[in-house]
Amino acid sequence: MVRRCAYDLLGEISRHSREVPLNLTTSDVEPGSSTNSPEAMFAAAEMRAELTKTLTEDENRLLDLLLDGFTTEEIAQRLGISYDSSGVRLHRLRGKIRKLLTDKGIF
Repeated sequence: MVRRCAYDLLGEISRHSREVPLNLTTSDVEPGSSTNSPEAMFAAAEMRAELTKTLTEDENRLLDLLLDGFTTEEIAQRLGISYDSSGVRLHRLRGKIRKLLTDKGIF
């Protein structure tokens, strides 16, 4: 279950999608979906809390913007950085999250 949440999170970060996989307040998840179960929601909340403690303030802000559905270009504009810098920061964030998940034995 935790592994599935981890794959969903990394997939979301990679796609720059407008969907928010770890937003536990939304009911947009299809009924019967494994991500709608209490166990999956709890695992996602734990993973997000762990990430919040591990990431820097800037990385948390970047992750929040990404999970809120902003594109790389929109993130760059909001942070006042170039598009390329935004892309580099996202790439580094994905690597840091992947390492954290690997260290925890999830990935």
